[in-house]
Amino acid sequence: ILLLYLNTPLYGTIWILVLGHVTIYIAFGVRTMSSALIQIHKELGDAALISGASWLTSLRKVVFPLVWPQILNGWLWVFAHSARDLTVPLMLMSTGNLVAASTLWNLWQFPDLPGAAALAILLMAALLVVVVPSQLYVARRLER
Repeated sequence: ILLLYLNTPLYGTIWILVLGHVTIYIAFGVRTMSSALIQIHKELGDAALISGASWLTSLRKVVFPLVWPQILNGWLWVFAHSARDLTVPLMLMSTGNLVAASTLWNLWQFPDLPGAAALAILLMAALLVVVVPSQLYVARRLER
């Protein structure tokens, strides 16, 4: 897959990194969502259809509110692991598409240890700013 991606016009842009991360983490997202969707019985959607709702309305009003916490948790899991992932950015890195993980690697390789430590702390703080409020939101939503 790496050799396939290197021969595309996307190489050297940030979109090659997005494509690489989607390729790696789509299996985790599918597994997370399939376990959430299996728990919803077909009769809920059938009851909405019998009540006069369209398929899209049934999806929006019945299924989506039930799986919303799992969607958010799956997204957070993929986001957090993608942010700290080093393999894809290093394999597809060029001067035009540096991300935090590859910059951290470069700071570590060309000894700027204080800079690497500062970037690692910033990366951790950014992940905390995203993950903690989202987890609190999901926890409060599930309490209702």
